[in-house]
Order: sequence, then C-alpha cells, then structure tokens
Amino acid sequence: MPSFQGGDLDTFRKWVNANVVYPQLALENGISGRVVTSFVIEKDGSLSNIEIIQSPDKILSAEVMRVLLLAPAWTPGTQKGKVVRVRYTLPCDFSFSDDAPSTENEQKTPKTPNFDKGIENYKQEKYSEAIEYFLHSLGTEKHEIGLVYIYLSFSYYHLSKMDDAYGFANRAVKYFTPISEYLANYKDAILDALYLKANFDFDYSQQRENWKPYALSAVNNYQLIIANFTDSLDAKVFQEINMRCGGLKYILGQSDYRKYLQNGGAEGQEMLQKIIKTQQNPTSTNAKKSTQLIKDKSFKIE
Repeated sequence: MPSFQGGDLDTFRKWVNANVVYPQLALENGISGRVVTSFVIEKDGSLSNIEIIQSPDKILSAEVMRVLLLAPAWTPGTQKGKVVRVRYTLPCDFSFSDDAPSTENEQKTPKTPNFDKGIENYKQEKYSEAIEYFLHSLGTEKHEIGLVYIYLSFSYYHLSKMDDAYGFANRAVKYFTPISEYLANYKDAILDALYLKANFDFDYSQQRENWKPYALSAVNNYQLIIANFTDSLDAKVFQEINMRCGGLKYILGQSDYRKYLQNGGAEGQEMLQKIIKTQQNPTSTNAKKSTQLIKDKSFKIE
C-alpha cells in the first residue's frame, strides 16, 4: 500500500485537516458538512483523478480540492514487486463551534458550468471567486484540466498567494508535458504556463539557498519558450527570456551559454533581429502574440 510521510491514509487525513482553512464565506453563510473526495496515488506518488463525490457546497469542495492539488507526493504502493496505482476515498468534515453562525444556506448551484463562471470572474478581476469556481470544476466537470491549473496559478498570483500560484504553475507545466502533444490546440496557454513557472524559478534561484534546482528548471522552461514560441513573443520579452537563460547557464557552467544575449551570443542576436523584423511587418502571419493570460511582463515575486 502507498505511504504518506511514513504513515498511512490516516496520516494523510491529518495533514489535510491541518492545511484546510475554513472559507470565510462558508462561515458567514452557515455552510458546514462533509466533503468526500476520491483520488488516485500514481506510480510516481503524485495525486491524480481527484473527484468530488459528495459535498454540501462548492465553497467547501473548492477548499478541499485546493489542498489535495498541492499535497506532497506519497511513496507509491507496490504489488508483487511492481509499483501500482491505488485509488483512495477521503472524507473531510467542516463543522462549527457552538457559538458559530447557523444561518441557513440558500445559495443555489449555478446553471452555468463552474469553469465558465471562473473565466467570467477572472476577467472581472474577482480572483477569489474565480478560484472557487475553478477548483470546484476540477471535481465536477470534464474539460482540459491544464487550463484550469493555469488560471488558478494566475488567480493566486494576482492575490499575492505565491506558494499556491507556484504550485499550480508546476501542475500546469507537468500536465502539458510533453508540449509537442498539446501545441496545436493550446499553444498560447502553454506559453503562459511556461512563462510564469520559469519566472518563479528564476526569482527563486536568486533568493533561495537551495538555488540550483530552480535555476535548472528555469533554464529548461526558458529553452522551451525560445524553441517553440518566438512567433508569440515581442522583442522585449524575448530579450528578457534569452538573457535570463544565458545568465543562468553561465552560473550553472553549461557550455553553450555563449550563444545567448547575456553573453553577447550571435545566435541570440540573430533571433532577436528576426523578431524585430517580424513585428515591423504587421501583415506577417507570424506577428501573432499570445492572447491568453500573459499580461504581467514586469513579473516579480515580492
């Protein structure tokens, strides 16, 4: 059977209970009850196929879903010496103290799909509301999960909840890997995920003592952007990405660092000039920029 931090499902249940935060809106509206979820422990120890089986309200579902999606990896289970996938069911109870409000919840389930409502709230910059809809959609609707991860990451980023933003950026990039299988239909969305994840990793590589894994991850994602998305970048963004990648490669001691702009590389200069030329020709079919989420060109983790 799989194990979690040296324990079993009960250990994981305690971890979930310790990390779940009772949503303020649920408290104000007297919403309580049991959320029952189902999920699979994959062969690499990650959680997948998370579903909401039972819930008194989408607000509580969203909070449980958030915690499960950001949970640490398990030690996978084995059967006859082979690593196997295992499905679990987990209940999570939300209850009030005696003096807590007991207002009857009259909130109705919206007819509009949760994902669409999430998009609507995101566009209106109602990021907390958007997060609730996005998280609830993961357990109740069929759609491209990677897109939900991306919107969740940007929503948490706008709320300055960087740990959650980074966690969902990680999930989005992992979901869309290998990117070659998704580029035809989700090119702009994948660019958004890679860009946000790479910028997080770059900043963490400058801030944290254990910097090297972040530097390697940033380089990998910047390289993917340079190789696959130059037709979607303006010159300023390309220059930033190329220089950051070259600088990290130099620090990491990677031998090809000289071809990047940071180090006066001819290849980087050639690519930059091509982008500038393309942008000066507005009739070019290659002049299309990302129309999805990338708006924070001055990304910086405070």
